[in-house]
Amino acid sequence: MKQMYYKRDGTPYPDDNPVKWAIDSKNQDGRVAEDILPDGKRISTVFLGLNHNWGEGPPLIFETMVFPSETEGNDLDMDRYSTEEQALEGHKEMVKKWTDKVRKGQKKINKRALKEELVDLRMHLANTEIQANKVIGLLPTKYGLPCKVRWHIREADDELCKIAKKMGLDKVDLVKPRRLDYSERINNAK
Repeated sequence: MKQMYYKRDGTPYPDDNPVKWAIDSKNQDGRVAEDILPDGKRISTVFLGLNHNWGEGPPLIFETMVFPSETEGNDLDMDRYSTEEQALEGHKEMVKKWTDKVRKGQKKINKRALKEELVDLRMHLANTEIQANKVIGLLPTKYGLPCKVRWHIREADDELCKIAKKMGLDKVDLVKPRRLDYSERINNAK
């Protein structure tokens, strides 16, 4: 019969005594390590003392689990170990793995939010151009003002497009705002 109950140092309990194991387990803190990630996920590594290796090989008496939050108990990931050293190393690896996942997820969220901001800014520029064209239509063109205003608005829009391209957002639909041509500008001003 396979040994079931172990001490924290990995030695088995004499006679595989569950009562002695239960009393010792109650009197000691089983926590090896715990981390809370920036997104609220909790990574916990504990000493189980009960062999969770149901097949062949060394006893698995330490466990690392990842939980969605400090209060939610459904695990997202899990691994088991034979020694406390392995458990500490495994805990570090699990923290790195899930921290990388959080970072990748944040980049996606940030890009999506940035894309929405760029669309809003470009639409605002298009509306500004429409409003400016209404005013420009009332001004005499000898001052060169109409061309300067349109040039600055279009320059700002072009800069937003360059930023989007640098950040890899050029492959998503940025909703190109409609620009008014000269005849539309005059008609809208009337």
